[in-house]
Amino acid sequence: MKQIRIDDATATQLAQFATVSLGLDIDYRKGSAAIKAAMAAVGYDKDHIEVADDQAPKAQTAKPQADGGAPAKMIKIMIPNQDIPGSTAGKEAVPVGVNGKVYLIKRGIAVDVPSEVVEVLKNANKVQYDKGPNNEPINPTLVPTHPFSILG
Repeated sequence: MKQIRIDDATATQLAQFATVSLGLDIDYRKGSAAIKAAMAAVGYDKDHIEVADDQAPKAQTAKPQADGGAPAKMIKIMIPNQDIPGSTAGKEAVPVGVNGKVYLIKRGIAVDVPSEVVEVLKNANKVQYDKGPNNEPINPTLVPTHPFSILG
């Protein structure tokens, strides 16, 4: 068994400790704050809990950046609002996922984003068709899903 600080414990670890050690019937889905409150309500006032060795947080090693360890380069961009008939999607923040991390980029204002986000936006395209004489789709063209400007 290892001791970890309550503030560093996950909701799952807190719920398991509260159930096993304090006899509480609590679900981890209630969240850390609710579990801490329930623990305090039964008189648990320590700043740490005990968890099994296999559940203790492991020492994390920093992942090297793609450019050899330097911090990510930030680039200032702006994604303008779009007028999409019958929809508010052109005014909502744009979600961009990079290696499991999601960035919500507000439209209409200049924001600093990592260079990886810019690469994702450059590669985010959709196919748009012209209409032929019989209203059939012709001439497929790749267009940006979220047009943006690089400001600096």
